[in-house]
Amino acid sequence: MGQDVTLGSNEEYYGTPSVIVDALNTLSNEYENIIFEMEGIVDHYWIAWRQKNNELKAMRMRSTTSVYVEGSIAPHIVMRHGKAYAEWQIFNPGRTGKKSRRWGKRINPKRNKVTKTVFYRDEQFQNIAKDWEFELILKAESQLSPLRYSAEYIYKARSDIQQLLKSIVRKGDNK
Repeated sequence: MGQDVTLGSNEEYYGTPSVIVDALNTLSNEYENIIFEMEGIVDHYWIAWRQKNNELKAMRMRSTTSVYVEGSIAPHIVMRHGKAYAEWQIFNPGRTGKKSRRWGKRINPKRNKVTKTVFYRDEQFQNIAKDWEFELILKAESQLSPLRYSAEYIYKARSDIQQLLKSIVRKGDNK
C-alpha cells in the first residue's frame, strides 16, 4: 500500500494511455484512504468499548453479584490477498480449550447474491450483544457499511484495470 502502480520502468507501459495508469493510481490511493477510515472507526470503537468494559468490570468488582455484563463483540480489519475486510468477532472472556493465535470467533457476514458484497444485519448482533454494546455496534456498522461497499467496488475496479494493463503489455510484446 502507498505505492504507485508503475510495475517497472515507463517503457513497460509504452503505448499505453497514461490516463489508464493515472486512474489505477487514483483508485489505489482512494482504496488506501478507505482502509485508513475503516481503521479509524475500528480504533474509536475499541476505545469506547474498552472504556465501558472497564467501567462495568469495576462496578462488578464493587458489587456482590458476579453477573458478567461486559461486552464481547468488536470489529477488526483483516487483510487477505491484498484486500481489506472489516469483520466482527466475538471475544469470549471465559474461553476454554486449546489456546491458539485466534482469540475470537468470527461473526460470518451475509453475502449479496447479485453484487457479491458482504454485509451484516442487526439481528446477527442483537441476540449476542449487551444492550450498551449493541448501540456501539450499530453506530460503528452504520459507518463501516458504506466504506465496506466502496472498498469492494474500488478493489474490483482496480483489479479490472490491472488486468487491462497486463493485456495491453502482452499485446505490445507480441508485435
